Amino acid sequence: MDETLHKTLKRQIRKILGEDYQFSPELQSFLKAVSDTYEHFDEDRIFANHSMDEMSKEMLDINNALKSETADLEVHSTELEKMNKYMVDRELKMIELKKELRENEEQLEQFHKTTK
Repeated sequence: MDETLHKTLKRQIRKILGEDYQFSPELQSFLKAVSDTYEHFDEDRIFANHSMDEMSKEMLDINNALKSETADLEVHSTELEKMNKYMVDRELKMIELKKELRENEEQLEQFHKTTK
């Protein structure tokens, strides 16, 4: 049996035809073509696995970057919420103070009317 044949093909030939089977030159040529196909398939599989590993690494890196950006955005969002609450509270306090000022002005005006 030709030692250059793909290991899987050799195993299949031994299993089906036995160890001592003699091949015609035409069959040897055919088996070499089949063996080459097996080899190309193995190479393609190795390349595909490598590509998948690289894509997985890239996806993990992208996912980690997104997690980091999400955490940063959450911090900024919390800061903005605090600032918004402060500004709303300040505005409410201003409204309350203006109301108090108007009341005081009205009381002062009433006082001036009664003291005249």
